[in-house]
Amino acid sequence: MEVIHQVFQYPANEQWLSLSEDSFEMIREELRHNLFKICKARGIGVLMVDARHQVSPVHEPKTRRRWARHGYLVYYHNERPIRNYLGLQHRKANDPKKRKKKR
Repeated sequence: MEVIHQVFQYPANEQWLSLSEDSFEMIREELRHNLFKICKARGIGVLMVDARHQVSPVHEPKTRRRWARHGYLVYYHNERPIRNYLGLQHRKANDPKKRKKKR
């Protein structure tokens, strides 16, 4: 279950754990239920990916917005393409011409 601790190392609005069906089958049966239970309790969403690369959500994550006022996408190099793909509105960048000069 170390992967759950690893998920928390990456700041994000939502935290997801994605598992292939093959890797899920390798987890001992008694731990499978606990994995989902722990993820749900800690607000981590879970995605299951089958052999045909079809993705099925097991459960949704809790949205976190405590550190970044405008979300974490502002810190990503690929912010614009990610926003385009997700259909999110682009944030307005500060216009350098309108910045006040220090006196």
